[in-house]
Parts: sequence; structure tokens; C-alpha cells
Amino acid sequence: MRIGDLIDAPVLGSSRLIGGKGGLDRMVASVNMMDSPDIFDFLKPNELLLTTAYAVKDKPEMLLRLIEEMARLGCAGLGIKTKRYFDRMPAGLQEAADRHQLPLLELGLDCSLADAVQQLMGRILQFRTEEMRYALLAHRQLTELVMEGRSLQDLTEAVGRLIGLPVLLLGIEGEPLATSGIGAGGAWPADLMSSERPSSGTGEPLGSSIFRRLRESQGLSSLRPVYFPLDCHGSSWSGVLAAPIHTTQLQGGLLALCRDGSPDEMVYQTLEQAANVASFELLKTLAVRERSRRYKHDFLSDVVDGLIVQEDEIARRGSVYGLQPLQPYVCVVIKKDPPSDLMAGGESSPQRMDRRERDALYEAVKKAARSAGLGGLLFAKQDGLAMIEPCRAGGASGLEPLLGSPLQRAVGQAAEALGAGLSCGIGNPAETLSFLARSFQEAQDAWQSGLLGGKRRFIQFSHVRELPELLRMLPLQERRRFVAETFGALDLAEESEELRRTLRAYYEHHGRIADTAKALFVHRNTVIYRIAKIEQLSGRSLRSPADSLRFRTAFQLEELDKTN
Repeated sequence: MRIGDLIDAPVLGSSRLIGGKGGLDRMVASVNMMDSPDIFDFLKPNELLLTTAYAVKDKPEMLLRLIEEMARLGCAGLGIKTKRYFDRMPAGLQEAADRHQLPLLELGLDCSLADAVQQLMGRILQFRTEEMRYALLAHRQLTELVMEGRSLQDLTEAVGRLIGLPVLLLGIEGEPLATSGIGAGGAWPADLMSSERPSSGTGEPLGSSIFRRLRESQGLSSLRPVYFPLDCHGSSWSGVLAAPIHTTQLQGGLLALCRDGSPDEMVYQTLEQAANVASFELLKTLAVRERSRRYKHDFLSDVVDGLIVQEDEIARRGSVYGLQPLQPYVCVVIKKDPPSDLMAGGESSPQRMDRRERDALYEAVKKAARSAGLGGLLFAKQDGLAMIEPCRAGGASGLEPLLGSPLQRAVGQAAEALGAGLSCGIGNPAETLSFLARSFQEAQDAWQSGLLGGKRRFIQFSHVRELPELLRMLPLQERRRFVAETFGALDLAEESEELRRTLRAYYEHHGRIADTAKALFVHRNTVIYRIAKIEQLSGRSLRSPADSLRFRTAFQLEELDKTN
């Protein structure tokens, strides 16, 4: 309730407003009477304080401090009973009230403070009762619309009629879903629909601008509408009242254009109730969409897992989602990068994600893929996402120029929105729908290959694995055990360093003694002696293909440990 409406009460008939007239729009929620010296410790926001100022009658300058403290705390106003301990208001008090825009009342001598508190609180409670009754009526009317199966457009127009203001309903990305009509408090202005400040040409839609500020200001912390002043030159609209719409998360907002500053409490209550009803309708729509999406994800997951292998069945069921039997497709795997400490420890598993994180990843990648021009089928798969993207026939050679750049843009945009690193693996084209499972497995292997190579934020195309990539797939402890068993006897010898260097050079020069001696700057007899020593200690023949492969593999594994 505005204090300007409260001070018209009959109990304050002999009182007069002597200062702070600019603050008559302050909201008042309670009335208090106090003459205690420690009055500063009991001040509350939106409170009207009535006092005889007895506690500060010998220090009238304390009233100036009281005005400043009440203004700082957001109190509603101050009423002082004069002709009792003060013949007139202390000097400077009126100026302080005007400066802080805090209403200052001079209460008459015949005004009983106890009666004033009782009657004013009764009036506030009566006003609050009317507000709640009006909000309940609005909620009932809007709920009936939803129960009748009416659209969001009908709901928005009904809200506009109830509050007499133009109303705009926004979706989860700040996009307009419905607007009130001409007969519902006025239509939403076209110039404000296109930009927040038409004269400045910023180009940011008002809806998305307000929705962004609403998310930043409160997120999920409150359901109460928030008033945002507008700076639109040449416009008669002073601000926007925005009510968040919540389901499982912030799903949209309901905006009302306001004139002459912040609207009254009934508009707040009505818009809050309307947002509550709209959340039920959006929740119903969200549930239907989630069910359809789950059917789609389950079907595509079964296809890429090879659980559905019949070409005609994949084509028949996939036609609902746009799969064409004669169109080549390629599978793409998109996952979050594991933490650095897990990669350093040789772990190559993706991060575990709960449902909320996976949904956020899905929405971010879906939006980014659409803006990058990718039109494939995106679905959740294990701890990441998979995409079935149309491509041209002709093998893997044409994939990189076709998909590399748009996929890089989409993944980069999604990673920036999520604040996390994303990486992709891309399989080879599937000429028929029954080969999608093979393409998906190739994409999985490509992602695994990039991860084992120590990469982050990468896009890895499928190709034949090199030996180091194959070796990296072995567990770290097994690799180290293999190296220890191969070189264990050599490492115990006094000349282990020379023996290892000779062995490496011997294999690098394809077993030629003379070339090995030249590379080591030693006599060929020395090389022959060391080779015999190695064979004696290890119990293996350097000319045996199996033993030769073992030594070469052990050297390769040592190099991998150094690079990791």
C-alpha cells in the first residue's frame, strides 16, 4: 500500500504533510509507535513510525539523524506529534525530509498514537485482504482458461485485460511467444518489440534484454515480479514489470509495460499469479516435448548401438525424425573434456553427468548447431551427445572441409555458453542406414584417440590408428609392468646405461653392427660384446622377431610415459 493512500485515514485528519512529498509512492507494510532512545535499532523497511520524540526532546538534532537512517533503510515515513514536547518542528527537519524524499507528518495534539497505530494497521490489513482476494480471483480466471484448453495467446490477452496494460509472454531464450491484443490494455508497441532503445539503434530486442536482466537479478531465488525502468527516448512507457516463469528451471517471463513508474501492488499480485498459471501450461508442454524427445533418443540410440539392423525398419521409424534411406550420414560424438588431473593419470573416461547437466549440454549444442547451419539429429548418448549429420557420398576424404568449420563453430559456441571444454569424434560416412552403428563406433574411437593423445577441445576425424595410439589404449600400470619385465635384468647391470643405448642404436640401424658402432663412436667389437651381454642378461635373442618386437615396444612405451 502506498503511504500517500494511507495518510488520508480519518484518524490522521488533524495531521498535515510538511515534508518529503516526493516520497508519497513509498510502500508501507506496517506501522509502529516508539519513544525509546534506542529507536535506531528497531527500524524496519516499509514501516511508518509514529512518535512524540520524547526520548530526544533535549537533543532535537537526533531527529535529523533519524530521517537519514530511515531513508537509508527504506522506511515508509515519519510522523511526529508536536505541541507536546516541541512547539514546532526542529529546524532543518523539513529540508532533510525533502532531500531524502521521506514523507514527514506533523501529527495533531488530539491524535492518539495508539488509536492511530490500530486504525492504520487495520487499513493496511484490509488493503492486503483485497489484494489477496483480487489475486485469488485472477488465479481462478486464468486457471479456468488453462483447464478449458485455451492457448497461451488467450492467457496473455486475459492477463492484459485484468491489469489494463500491454503484456508480452517470453520463452526460455527470451523469444516472444504471445502478446496481448488491442482490447487488452493496449497492444505491445512494435518499436519496443524490435529494440530496447529505438533511437539508439542497439538492435537488442526488449524481451530478451529484460529476460537477461531478470535472470541475472534473481534467477530462481524469487517468484515476485521485478520492475525495470526503461530509457526509451520519445516513449510514454516508464518501465517494464517482469515476472519469472519457473518449472524445473527458468522457462520464460511475463512482461507488462508500465506508465508513471512502478505499478500498484495489485498489478504485482496479478502478474505473479499469471506467471504461476503460465508455468503449469509450459510444464505440460515441456512434459509432452520431453516424452517425444525421449522416444527419439531411445530409437536413435538403439540404431547406433546396432540393436536395430533392418534397413527398412530404420527407414520406416526414422522417417518421423527426417532420416532418408538414400542419404549418406555420418555420426558425431560430442563430450565434455575430463578434468586435467584425470587425463594426467591416464584416465580416458568422460565426465559423469547428471540429467540436469546433460540437458544443459543438449540445449547449448542444439542452439549452437542450428546457428552454425548443422541440421543433423542430435540426441543424448551415455555421458555425452551424438549427432547423425547428413553428408555427401564419396568417402571420408570430403568430410573435413564439409563438417570441420561448422562443427568447430558450433562446439566453440556451446563450450563458451557452458563454460566447459567440449571435444568431438567423427566417424566415416554410412552409405546406408544400417551402417550408422559402424559410423558411430568409429566416432567413439576417434574421440578416444584424441583424448589418449592428450588433446583438449579437439575435433578428431576417424582414421587408421597409429602404433602410439594403440599403445596408449593399454592401462598405464600394465605398460609400466611390461617395460620393467623387459629391461629389468639390464637395469641391474653396472653398465646398464651403455647397454640400453647400444640396444636402441642397434634397432635404429636395423641390426647392422658397423653402423651401430659408428653411431656410438665405439669399436665394432665393443658393440658385439654389449649385444652378447644383453642377450645373456635378458635371456632373449636380439635376432628373434618376437624378442625384437618386445624390445622395440618397450622403448616405445617408455617414450609414451615421457610425453604423458
